[in-house]
Amino acid sequence: MMNGGERRLLLFLFYIQPKSEKLYLNKALNFK
Repeated sequence: MMNGGERRLLLFLFYIQPKSEKLYLNKALNFK
């Protein structure tokens, strides 16, 4: 499981990514 710091980092990366990258990240996170 992710800790708070990792979750914040992922959220930060999620928000700075372009739309297509966001969709890819979302799928990757849902896969876990």
